[in-house]
Amino acid sequence: MFIIHLYAFDKATGNEVWRGTTPFPTNANPMTYRARSGRQFVVIATGTGQDAALVAFAQPK
Repeated sequence: MFIIHLYAFDKATGNEVWRGTTPFPTNANPMTYRARSGRQFVVIATGTGQDAALVAFAQPK
């Protein structure tokens, strides 16, 4: 069993600021977008075939 993480880093310091777990290994580049509310989201495709999912992470409020 794999434990797969998606990480975010502070570009000024290089420190890890966030980590999210995905259900399957990632096979795509993440996409980020900001909703009208100003909240940022990151979406990534994981897995292949029947073991696949789109996973979305939201910026904490």
